Amino acid sequence: MNTSTDLGAFYYYPNGTDGQSISFPPEFNTALVFDGSTIVHGTDVWKPWIEPPQLDSTTELYHVGGDRWEMKTQGKIVRKYHTHDIRMSFVWFTECEYSEEEVRRHERERDQHTVEYVLEKFVQDMRKRGILKED
Repeated sequence: MNTSTDLGAFYYYPNGTDGQSISFPPEFNTALVFDGSTIVHGTDVWKPWIEPPQLDSTTELYHVGGDRWEMKTQGKIVRKYHTHDIRMSFVWFTECEYSEEEVRRHERERDQHTVEYVLEKFVQDMRKRGILKED
């Protein structure tokens, strides 16, 4: 069964990137639902000591019975898993604006944070939590 020692915690910044992050350890058969377009968020690496398989556009995950799964690429099995070894993320994104002003406001807010700014905030937080060492 997955535990916090497997890492993979979900974290987010409810008060913006200058505020404290809050994290949730992974729990079996549990989902987190939130509006990711308004809250900065991320995850720690799930089981970072395991080398991930090489994937391509043909990669598929098959349930083969019980709690067993097989990942196949180009029809060849590249990895076998048990249910407790798998984490799935589903992302759905949509934008609904009700007026031209909302469209303009959304565009202004979206342009406030560059990729570099967001990555620097993540690096600062990982260093503060001891996940990433100083250069």
